Amino acid sequence: MAKRHFTSDDVISYLYRHPDLEVAIDTETTGLDVHDGRSKVIGFSISFRTEEGELVKWYWGVRHKAGKEQNIDAATAKKLRWVLQKQRRPLIFANYQFDIIGLLNMGLDLRENPFHDVLTVQNLINENWTIGRRGLDELAVYTLSDGHRKLAVWPWENEYPLKKEKTSGWPNTTPEMMFDYATTDTDLTLLIKEEQVKTPAWKSLPADVWETKQKVIRVLTEMRRRGIEVDLELAEQLRDEGEARKQEIKGELGLNPKSNKDMQELLINRLRLPVLKKSEKTGAPSFTKAVMAEYEPMLERMESPVASLIKEYRGWDTAVGLLLNPYLTLTSPDGRLRTEYTTHVTATGRLSSRNPNLQQISKGADPKPWNDRIKKCFVPRDGYVLISADYSQLELRLATAYSQEPALLEIFEQGRDIFTEMTEAIREQLQKTSPRLAESWTRQRTKTLVYSLQYGAGDGRIMSAFGVTKKEAQLLKSSFYRSYPRFRLLEEDIKQKVEKTLRARLWTDRYRHFKYKSESYKGMNSVMQGGAADIVDRVMIYVMDTLDSEDCRLLLQVHDALVFEVREDLAEEYAVKIKQAMENVNGICSDDGEELFPVRFAVEVESWDGSIKYAHS
Repeated sequence: MAKRHFTSDDVISYLYRHPDLEVAIDTETTGLDVHDGRSKVIGFSISFRTEEGELVKWYWGVRHKAGKEQNIDAATAKKLRWVLQKQRRPLIFANYQFDIIGLLNMGLDLRENPFHDVLTVQNLINENWTIGRRGLDELAVYTLSDGHRKLAVWPWENEYPLKKEKTSGWPNTTPEMMFDYATTDTDLTLLIKEEQVKTPAWKSLPADVWETKQKVIRVLTEMRRRGIEVDLELAEQLRDEGEARKQEIKGELGLNPKSNKDMQELLINRLRLPVLKKSEKTGAPSFTKAVMAEYEPMLERMESPVASLIKEYRGWDTAVGLLLNPYLTLTSPDGRLRTEYTTHVTATGRLSSRNPNLQQISKGADPKPWNDRIKKCFVPRDGYVLISADYSQLELRLATAYSQEPALLEIFEQGRDIFTEMTEAIREQLQKTSPRLAESWTRQRTKTLVYSLQYGAGDGRIMSAFGVTKKEAQLLKSSFYRSYPRFRLLEEDIKQKVEKTLRARLWTDRYRHFKYKSESYKGMNSVMQGGAADIVDRVMIYVMDTLDSEDCRLLLQVHDALVFEVREDLAEEYAVKIKQAMENVNGICSDDGEELFPVRFAVEVESWDGSIKYAHS
């Protein structure tokens, strides 16, 4: 073990004398279920740098079964509470939500401390820092030179295998044994933060961007602690129904839609669909998740029993595998499900959700049997109702505000149906070049085209989505841009800036970064999707500060919707307050009253399952 001339009392005394000194902090726990209290903190480590530049670290045992005499006593715990909690010391985390909840459960409340979360900050500096797993080890490899990067050493592997100890709650470890292993992570966290703040990207980032993100993370932490109640009986019933129907479909098809070989027979041989991609290794047609996303619209257009069965199988498979099974296995003993929202995974800055992924819940009413009852698995407490407040066409309104497209500004301002009127405008343009396409043009096709173009779809994706030739795909795009020419100008302006700087600027003055000029077609989507995410972030903070109480509790964010648990007798009253608050985007997002977005925003308020649409919404 490395020589340490600091003692526990020395560390606490030094911190007491330097209340503004920043400290990296990390917990060791008996498992991953700290969010509901099933897993406990057995100890925590800190690292900091002295005024002289020395790196100091310490580990305190709290609940070690072995070596109990080495756990902190009441007097030490009181001192630690003072220097960490009472002094509101600035902290550095690798996983704020996990550690802050674990520490809170052991009586150390650090929720009001200013903090730096290295993973989230890295996404603000440059979200392209890695692909795949985005953890502390990967960030250390990316950020630190070999001379600073450390490995967590576990000298007792033969006697007490590390994997077994971690998964069983560290039953054989003493605080002394854990010291070097535990403090390696806080050392890395501190060193990464020191490197991050040196970067030009961090220095140029407006202070309020990170201040806002801190508040968002605090909101998400509270939402996770609350969770949402699950009707496990209904979830199990739907799971069993789905599994049974999947088996029936395999029997009807005589093939397995989960098999790559069988999908070749179904899609290529029977349905005569084109081969979209081949495996580099085998040369056989590939049916990965990304490829199947391109086949989806083709299957949707086909009036074929085989296509219908494939769609139904895939629908149930997703519902069972990604939704229902996780609900059943991850719900806490108190009956509440606590998803983990992450702020360092997506490229655009949107929240992601895991364990389980509640962003997979279908938005809006969906009559398909594998979707329309999923929402009913979530239930309120007795005497309460679940209310969903969803932004209507948030990204399209943001694009309209940016482009100042007059026809769309007027439609939004007057509250008319945007897609109905866009359908007429596009059909009018199509009539000039392709009467056949014009004749079959529908409102749903307009929505598909608008969102496809907004997400940077090229000719190939348009061809796939509408089942048209390349020439017809180009006609569809040109008809849209002739109808709304300022969208084209906006898109080209953003694209040129990305090609020149490899960055796209959002309204908050943060940037979406790109590796290559060839990615410039993603610029428009990045500005709109990232800008929408920044709006929802600020609105979440606002409603938590102004509306959240025992009568109205914020529980979830799903897509652009916020989900509240509201007292049943106050549902109408709070629906009005929620709607008014969320539609005041300019008031929330502007510090000086400036109208950042010259467009009217709209929020639809309804019961979570869509059965009640409040009259005022």
